Amino acid sequence: MKHITDIERRALITLLKGNRQLDSFTLFKRLKVGFSSFSRSILSLVEMGFVEEDDNNIRLTIRGAEYVSLGLGERGEKAWRKVPSRFLKTKMEPNQPYTPSIKLLDTQTFKNLKNDVE
Repeated sequence: MKHITDIERRALITLLKGNRQLDSFTLFKRLKVGFSSFSRSILSLVEMGFVEEDDNNIRLTIRGAEYVSLGLGERGEKAWRKVPSRFLKTKMEPNQPYTPSIKLLDTQTFKNLKNDVE
């Protein structure tokens, strides 16, 4: 299934709160987005089968209501929040001793340590 955008997610939630059906202009005003973004989002939702559009009304389908109700409409995992694997190391045990590198310590905070080591 195609990942839905934030505008599409907000549209589904707004429709669910609006008794599963809203006038297209009302939905457009409630989403507070540009008309081209709104149009693209509604067309995408129609293609996915989450909403039906007839005349001037946009209606939430059963599939769309289930998608939102099951929490699938929540914000997805962001790519920028994933830690790259090159930064992940083996996990330490809670009681395992750890000695930081003295070179990486703040020189202002640890003045005495720096002088003792050199």
